[in-house]
Amino acid sequence: MVHSGIYYQPGSLKARLAKQGNQSMFAFCRQHELYHDRCGKVIVATQLQELELLENIYRRGLENGLAVRRLSAAELREREPHVNGLEALLVPDAGIVNYAQVAAKLAEIVQQRGGEIHFGRQVVGIAEHGDGVEVQTPGQNYQGKWLVNCAGLFSDRIAKLAGYDTGMKIVPFRGEYFVLNSEKNYLVNHLIYPVPNPDFPSSACTLPACTMASGMWGRMRCWHSSAKATASATSACAIWARC
Repeated sequence: MVHSGIYYQPGSLKARLAKQGNQSMFAFCRQHELYHDRCGKVIVATQLQELELLENIYRRGLENGLAVRRLSAAELREREPHVNGLEALLVPDAGIVNYAQVAAKLAEIVQQRGGEIHFGRQVVGIAEHGDGVEVQTPGQNYQGKWLVNCAGLFSDRIAKLAGYDTGMKIVPFRGEYFVLNSEKNYLVNHLIYPVPNPDFPSSACTLPACTMASGMWGRMRCWHSSAKATASATSACAIWARC
């Protein structure tokens, strides 16, 4: 999924980079003829207490320079006939790409330009010196002028190995996919998000409790984020589509 940056604090680096990254990702996919679909997303309020939160997201989206629109229940039903909601927001810039294709193309470009990619290397130490940085692994050490930390969920540990105390720790939430039969694709036209729940870190930022999308594989996928797998994942999805 390619996020729009609607949830982030206006004026923050994260908000600015999310918007730039959205534009760059779709441009990259167009340039290299990779799968992409700027299908947009709807953020749906299903309870009265969510309407104020939805309004806050709307204002934040406008401050972040996004073309966000309010949708009434009737307008939501026109776009998503199988979704029940009191009100919703339409965020046209959100979409999906096949990131396996994106990563493979990036690797190809790196190698074409003389770069090397080494897999299966556990980083056990990082040492900075006057001429650059050394990355230490059990079998070999690597020298470079710069080290870019792209370790994802382990980026805090990599920073610590390099001697940096960021004062932050990554707390991951596991995501689970449910793939529905292809004949159910008609149920969804956009990415469908709930109003983020501020009581849960995973949904208060960018990871919604339940997201539905008709994806590039020709089958509808439901994504549920939670600290642990529970039966509630399936019941949560029932809010967003009725068969």
